[in-house]
Amino acid sequence: MKTDLQSSIDAATGTTSMCKHACGKIYKMKKYVIKTLIYIGVFAAAYGLMLGFLALSAGIKTESIQEKMEESADYLCEDIVFPYMESEDVKPSCIDRYADSILLNIAYNFEPEDKLRSVMESSYYYTYYQNENNNLHDAVYNGKEKNQQYLRYWHGSAGVMRVLHTFLNIKQIYIWHGILFVILFAVLVFLFVRLHCTIYAVLLGLSLIAVSFWYVPLSLEYTWAFLCMFVFSIAAVIMTGKGKDEHIGILFLLSGMVTIFLDFLTTETVSLMIPLMLALIIRRRKADGGLVVAGKDKIGKQTKKPENSNYINYNMKSEILYSVKAAILWGMGYAGMWVMKWITASIVMGENVMPYVTEHIEERMAGDLGDLSIFGYLWLSVKRNVTCVFPLDYGLTGAIIAGVLFVVILYFVYVYHKKKIDWKFIVLFLVLGLVPYVRILVMRNHSVLHYFFVHRALVISVFAVLVSAVEVMEFRKLKKRK
Repeated sequence: MKTDLQSSIDAATGTTSMCKHACGKIYKMKKYVIKTLIYIGVFAAAYGLMLGFLALSAGIKTESIQEKMEESADYLCEDIVFPYMESEDVKPSCIDRYADSILLNIAYNFEPEDKLRSVMESSYYYTYYQNENNNLHDAVYNGKEKNQQYLRYWHGSAGVMRVLHTFLNIKQIYIWHGILFVILFAVLVFLFVRLHCTIYAVLLGLSLIAVSFWYVPLSLEYTWAFLCMFVFSIAAVIMTGKGKDEHIGILFLLSGMVTIFLDFLTTETVSLMIPLMLALIIRRRKADGGLVVAGKDKIGKQTKKPENSNYINYNMKSEILYSVKAAILWGMGYAGMWVMKWITASIVMGENVMPYVTEHIEERMAGDLGDLSIFGYLWLSVKRNVTCVFPLDYGLTGAIIAGVLFVVILYFVYVYHKKKIDWKFIVLFLVLGLVPYVRILVMRNHSVLHYFFVHRALVISVFAVLVSAVEVMEFRKLKKRK
């Protein structure tokens, strides 16, 4: 039998254990509450900054942008609204000057006297009997008043255009965007070279080639999602490389918000998936001890050495949860910011704007395309987008080249494969690579009609396949063979 003293000790020990358990739960709950409040605070601050930017851009006097807007209108009227940089057979070479004309028309019609209402309405001058470049020309040169609202999107890029048009015309902006993309990609390459992960920068470059990236800077509509992709990819690589993963959720929240603020519903998934995939690569390299980081030796001299602080809890479950968390936060930022546009517009305009929005969403998801069955509709949405991937976009010749490349990749993967392959990581990457197809199928009407730019979201799928192939290969075998 236990003595009274022993019983008292056991009771006290049990009570202490229960207290520790309860305190642990309270601590975790407090931690989650603080994180939630931080996310809410970041969302509110970012929303306020972006809305404030739009209002400030509307405050720019129209006289300040008149000259450059006239130059832009003249340039956009030099050709048709959907010109091809090559031939009509090469669909990715189609440049969307139709949407660019509308965007400039919206930017031109912001009103300094009624800032908030004008940026919420996003109205422009429209006629059904002529193209949008001519409508823009009439608005800029002949003072035609706006008569068509386009409030379902934020059109944050219209604010950017109003600011830039104080000193640049549209042709100069296209050139500047091309230079900007080169700079951003060079920064990303530099970061991967510094981490001794150069191969992944090469694979991303090849993936961009596959979606004919060289046409992206030639249209404002194509630009914004890829601009977000590059900026947030650079941020993700820096944060993950420095072990700041605990804060990366905020990065994906902001990525979703900025994407919907700027983008016209084009290739929005690239601003989530490419930064996420690059972060996953670095996390895995860290866990394997294969990541090289800059450091200092005992006398303070700069050195480069393998990362020793491996992720102790790294496993496939943690990576899946990491990916899901990033996707949820990006989605919350994207959808939340979009909903805030409709709420803000309803408050500012004093009416319910949802009828303007729901009809458009229904059309983009399942608009009528004649006598096509649902399966025919889905197949067409996938086929049109996949056949735009380089070199498939060059017809039979391109298909033969693509087939040869596929066989070559299979050969190297089979002959020079590793003995121990991390199949879980590869499966995760391939699953992530399916995201653009889900988007294509869900937004099937939009994907069928706008395949000439929607297909660029497949940069995610191409990158996933290339990374998976590299993860299977053992490069030391290839070097020995040489």
